[in-house]
Amino acid sequence: MIRFSETGFYTTIQDRGRFGFRHLGVPVAGALDQVSFENSNLILGNPLNTAAFELTMLGPTIELLKRCCFCVTGADIEIYLNEEVVPMNTAVIAEKDSQLKIGRVKNGLRSYLNFKGGFSSEIKLNSASQFSGITTENRVKAKSSYELKEDLTDLISDYKTNTLIRSIEHSALIQLDVYKGVDFKLFPLKLIESLTETEFTIGSSVDRMACQLNTNSELAHTIDRLSSPTYVGAVQCTPSGKLLILMRDSQTTGGYPRLLQCTRNAVNRLSQIRPNQRLKFVLID
Repeated sequence: MIRFSETGFYTTIQDRGRFGFRHLGVPVAGALDQVSFENSNLILGNPLNTAAFELTMLGPTIELLKRCCFCVTGADIEIYLNEEVVPMNTAVIAEKDSQLKIGRVKNGLRSYLNFKGGFSSEIKLNSASQFSGITTENRVKAKSSYELKEDLTDLISDYKTNTLIRSIEHSALIQLDVYKGVDFKLFPLKLIESLTETEFTIGSSVDRMACQLNTNSELAHTIDRLSSPTYVGAVQCTPSGKLLILMRDSQTTGGYPRLLQCTRNAVNRLSQIRPNQRLKFVLID
């Protein structure tokens, strides 16, 4: 069993997501950085959809009440096992009654803590991903306990580092690959061209639902359209000219025009971008 004595800034349980229910208004949810999430399972030898803890900005303090093997991937973050620093992207053996303390993110925004064999968690609509209104809790709370599914009795205590997996690298300018959105043709060509020539900065509103960009009034419009399906990574433009990029907890329908559509990899990269960081769209065919 593991027990959270402190939960950090915002810690949730996530897997690949909840599929097949968007027609009922249920968001896909799931790990925002799918690559880092899957890497945590690759390192531990788990099935790729084994749920992990998604840590945002500041990690938790956890009491490890049984011998276990864990790893942390994604954004570079401080990790202490019994007050000793341990590396990221590494399968680490922890003895019974150890303390795992995860500090602040150094680069990027989100890290993933996973355990060999996984842990018991609530499953709703075929997924462990926490989401308000679907699961009982929408985040991990202090004093929460989770049973580890695998007993480690025969593993050695040496670190097992995967040298092919790296932490998130910091870059002053992030380039995001995008396709033309469903409503691309509703806007003047000149305006569309400016989108790929302009450097934007991330606004202060960055969460699991959407990422808002700082823009000017040049994108303001009077386009009126009915609500229609939206997708993770859709770049919407509000009447005032604000750009919103929908993330995995976003609504399933919306009325704002969908100018661009981020690729899967672009969504992964976007999930690691902090407020005020610069980005640029790269239009691909």
